[in-house]
Amino acid sequence: MTRTVATVAVALLALAATASDAQARHRVYHPTVGRFMQRDPLGTPNESPLTRNLSSHEFTRRDPAAQYRDGMNLYQYVHSGPSGYVDPMGLWNSDVHHDLTKELATMAGIACAEEVAAGANAPDEHEGSRPGMDGVIDAVKQLLLGVRPGPKIALMAIWHFPVSPDGEVHPDSPEARKIMEEGLEDCDFKRFTEGLHVLQDSWSHQGRPYISGIGHGRGAVWVDKGSGGYWQEERGTLNAALSGNTDRADLWPADVRAAGKATYEALKKFKEKCPCHCPGPDDSRKPTSSGDAADDKKVNDYLDGKFPGPNLPRP
Repeated sequence: MTRTVATVAVALLALAATASDAQARHRVYHPTVGRFMQRDPLGTPNESPLTRNLSSHEFTRRDPAAQYRDGMNLYQYVHSGPSGYVDPMGLWNSDVHHDLTKELATMAGIACAEEVAAGANAPDEHEGSRPGMDGVIDAVKQLLLGVRPGPKIALMAIWHFPVSPDGEVHPDSPEARKIMEEGLEDCDFKRFTEGLHVLQDSWSHQGRPYISGIGHGRGAVWVDKGSGGYWQEERGTLNAALSGNTDRADLWPADVRAAGKATYEALKKFKEKCPCHCPGPDDSRKPTSSGDAADDKKVNDYLDGKFPGPNLPRP
């Protein structure tokens, strides 16, 4: 193929992408070709755990745990495993609700760690309650335009913004623990595991929801200083409400550690109280335990090593 023909072919492919693409924030995904049309913003294997900052064209620390690694295909989507991962931002997969929960459930000696993790991630997958950043942003935009998608707003508030009587989301609050504790009390596996999601979100979605009980109360903005820049926490603004980085583990590692510890304590309680409640075939139940739970020090050391450092400083 000549250079001219190759150039035309690439141009036609790009044109086709604009006609049938799926915009994933930082990258365009072409459903026919089955790949992204831009290279992964997280970089190449040699660049991990650094990432290109798209606004400053510089590298900033993004994934200290190196959870997202490119394979041979630099244009792939979630390790070419869409049945196991999601990536609404075009940047990474569900690292806390699924991956961290699964690791903690394994450390707790729970036999069905994958099912626990799938349950904790499920509220992000349900269309009615999905925030996925995309869902929250779309809903906030509709509200700002005077459109009120009532049922969906109510569901999103329940599953992602557990507000206390003062109107704010507080980490580990009774409201944040409510669904999880109901599931624990009744040994209801589905309600317990999905309640873990609400508990975890009480850290990442803390603060006063921006409008009608939804919209991130806390986010991060990139402060550009010309030759350099830095991330800074922002609260109570439209930028925060529409923020796509409120769940970034590298920006809020202290919150991830705290959420992980609370999750681990809840998992140990479920294992002790509900000894035969792992889901089995045909709605049957299997033993919950796969062995002894790791001691708290080991879990704390694991969390400290995987998510080191403080949260972003407040302005």
